[in-house]
Amino acid sequence: MNEHSPLATDALIKEAIETALDSLVAIEQQARDAARRYRRHHVDEAQSRLAELVESTQTLLKLAAMTAQASGTDLETLCERHNITAERQTHAALSSMIGRQLERDWHGLARIIEQPFLTALAGWRAVFIALDGPQGPEGHAA
Repeated sequence: MNEHSPLATDALIKEAIETALDSLVAIEQQARDAARRYRRHHVDEAQSRLAELVESTQTLLKLAAMTAQASGTDLETLCERHNITAERQTHAALSSMIGRQLERDWHGLARIIEQPFLTALAGWRAVFIALDGPQGPEGHAA
């Protein structure tokens, strides 16, 4: 089988989706850990965890975009089709997190991480599930 055949591409897409879904669990744990450290006023450790969290999230979003493209669509179209607001939620959560960080409001930052940010991650889970499901980009009903 040619490595660029539809079956090979489908297998790679499936693997990327599984990796992303597994990664979401780890990212959620990173988020909770960072929030806990902010609440305990271990700010230096929390800042380090937050940097790792942002990096992990960026990687996840790149994976989402590449997986959507390999599936024959783009994130905007996929999200519109499935009424998913993950991009908007992520942007809003990150903006709020930056605001709390600039204000040195560590408890507020912990709240943002645990609520809007984790809600945004749930939206990304929905993106990957939509990419994997029978109503995904290649299999949507006419």
